[in-house]
Amino acid sequence: MTISTDTAILGRIIDIKIWKPVKAKFKYSFIDNSGQKERFSVPGPSDYRLEAVLYFDSLTYDKILTGYIMAGVIKANFDKREFAFDWLDDDIKKEVNKADTSYKGSPDYLFGSKYNGGIWFTDKKILVLKLSD
Repeated sequence: MTISTDTAILGRIIDIKIWKPVKAKFKYSFIDNSGQKERFSVPGPSDYRLEAVLYFDSLTYDKILTGYIMAGVIKANFDKREFAFDWLDDDIKKEVNKADTSYKGSPDYLFGSKYNGGIWFTDKKILVLKLSD
């Protein structure tokens, strides 16, 4: 498990080339199921979980949000508690908790998670949740 602000590392996990945040903080958990560590283990696919908060300047954030609204992106069916990551600052957790009850997050068409993740819009920040298949 890693908690970091290094966008170079984050850029290897999700695609932030087009929509580059001004800063980020993320937690990446990796469970190695390769079968390399134990004598009698059964190898399988490894699992991971990424939780991230990406901070954007006003112009970039507005372009992203406007693009989602204009495209009519179908809302995902997330519970806001899924984005209240335990390591987030209290002010960001409050932003997530005070979200309109009709908002259920959005599919991630920005950072490469697509079907195995989602995003949550807050004030000039986007929270990203990405899970292994």
